[in-house]
Amino acid sequence: MSTSNYKFITALLNDPKLTASDRDRIILLIGRELERKNKEFVTEDRLKDFVTMEKLEEIIASHCSSDAKIGHANSGNKKDLGSTIHAPQEIVNFLKLFSSSSSALKYTTHTWDKTSDGSFAYSSYDDFMKQCEEDFYVKQRDVDKNNRIYKCNQSLYYMIQNFLFRKEYKANQKGWGIYGKNDIKLGYSYPPNALKKWMDENPDKQPGAMPLSILPEELRPIVNKKVLGYFEEIGLLFKKEIQFRGNDLYNDVKRIFASADYEINAQKLETLQGVEFYTCTRQFKSALYLVKDNILARLSEHNRVDIYAEIHDEGNEAEKFVDICIDQLGSFSDKNVKDDKLMLKGNIGQIGDIKKKLVSLCDFFIESRFKIKGKKDFARIDYLKDADISKEPEITKIKNCDGFKYCFRFYL
Repeated sequence: MSTSNYKFITALLNDPKLTASDRDRIILLIGRELERKNKEFVTEDRLKDFVTMEKLEEIIASHCSSDAKIGHANSGNKKDLGSTIHAPQEIVNFLKLFSSSSSALKYTTHTWDKTSDGSFAYSSYDDFMKQCEEDFYVKQRDVDKNNRIYKCNQSLYYMIQNFLFRKEYKANQKGWGIYGKNDIKLGYSYPPNALKKWMDENPDKQPGAMPLSILPEELRPIVNKKVLGYFEEIGLLFKKEIQFRGNDLYNDVKRIFASADYEINAQKLETLQGVEFYTCTRQFKSALYLVKDNILARLSEHNRVDIYAEIHDEGNEAEKFVDICIDQLGSFSDKNVKDDKLMLKGNIGQIGDIKKKLVSLCDFFIESRFKIKGKKDFARIDYLKDADISKEPEITKIKNCDGFKYCFRFYL
């Protein structure tokens, strides 16, 4: 460990807010982390992303029993979901870097540009990865030195980190992507030194040209019954993790909601065709499966479902977004609008699970008919809207609605 790393950790452990037991747990966890990562991986930038008070709270919570979670002394208002914030537009702006010539991240999924003398913009694998680290770790820090992507959505953060920088996996650990039966671990740093070695031996080539035949057979994904042949195809798979492109959204939604138990309006479903936006596609699809479960649970008399997109991208609009709406027609809630499940109290009900999957990916609200002050009335309940995700859901009366509607607002 470098001297600067040591000073940083020492300063952290001297924080007067820590109890003695908290310090012991932090030391234990840092030790495990350093054992898990080889020396080359543990740079000061990465360690600072890993070792901060807020991140230690979350990591320790996942390693320790529920009655031994770390917390600041005399703290009485911890958020249910840790320090996570809801900032979907910030995530969209970050993911757009994977298509922006201003960032090295673009060239993890695109061919490298050439300079005026015909050479590549990056002199080597090491030069390229250094720029990726700068764009992913350093430039995404806020004023408190916390990584903003981690703070917005940890699953997205780790998925990207694993694709770019992870060098080791334990036997039971999943990779950054799953396609069919493929658990994809292959990335820019895994297997260790594989891509680096090939590029050092082929200085006139770029990463996408590496043939996957040089790797162990178990690392070569099979997609659509075809064994992938080049590393550029791995980059294309990764792009599907961070953006719905072409008819991807339409095809995924059609597949997820395929069922003989209810009728979907085919014409409205077609409004999803060609709809493109940046997000963590896997998490959104996971949330859609929960919506489907809820629909199936309320099918007794309400078997008509509308799924459609409403696009707001006119030049004069302050915010550009697309609403993906799923409306179970005639299926009204009629519960008290302050019902514990609707207000997400007691960690019960699937709406809370849907919310957790979508933090900083999209705004999320439902519309239906509820009991409000003893009378049936129509209302909208916003679950993801403000940055503070610990706030009670916001209730707004509306004129009417057609059933029980889920709406997911993705910013463009």
